[in-house]
Formats: sequence, structure tokens, C-alpha cells
Amino acid sequence: MFVPIFTGGRLEAARQEAKAELDGALATREQLKQEIRQEVTDSFYQVTELVDQMQAADQRRKSADEALRLGQARYNAQLASYLDLLTAEVAKTEAETALARTQFDYQRARAELEFAIGQTVQP
Repeated sequence: MFVPIFTGGRLEAARQEAKAELDGALATREQLKQEIRQEVTDSFYQVTELVDQMQAADQRRKSADEALRLGQARYNAQLASYLDLLTAEVAKTEAETALARTQFDYQRARAELEFAIGQTVQP
């Protein structure tokens, strides 16, 4: 059996270096776990917020549809001007655009959440 007595501290230095590398790797792993946890949390809350925004945008679209319907009836009865009718149509178009934008943002946020957790999320 051979036991090195005079290594000039080389073995101890190698051991300390390996321990420092291990400690660094463990710290990096812990930091990555925290970043992933934060990313998942942020994505989840963004999806939740966008669901609420989609519902509100859909309600605004329904209100704009009803306002346009009433505006057309008023215009047909000659109780409103053509400008009033156009204003109602613009409001409806803006509401539809806002809903579409919110739906897109929701789908993007949902995809980010699915990527962060590594699986498909049920709507």
C-alpha cells in the first residue's frame, strides 16, 4: 500500500478546488431553481390577469354590439345622424380589436407558462 506523504499540499488543494466547484455548481442550481419558480409564478399570474381582461374586453364588445344595434335603429328612425352611426361602428371595431389583442396576449402568456412548466396547461 502506497500513501503519499510529501505531495506539497497538492492533494489538499485539489480537494479544496473540487469542493469550491461543487459549492459553485450547487449555488448556480439553487439560483436557477429560484429563477424558474419566479418565471412560473409570473406566467401564472399573467395568464390569470389576462383571463379577466378577456372577459372584460368581451363584455365591452357585447356592449358595443348593442350600442351599434341601437344606433342603427335610431338612424333608421331618423333619430340619429350618420355620424352617430359611424361613431358606434368605430366603437364596435375598437372593442373587437381590443378583444382580439387580449386573446392574442392570453395565448402568448399561456404558451410561456406551458414552456416554463414543461407541459400543456388546460384552459
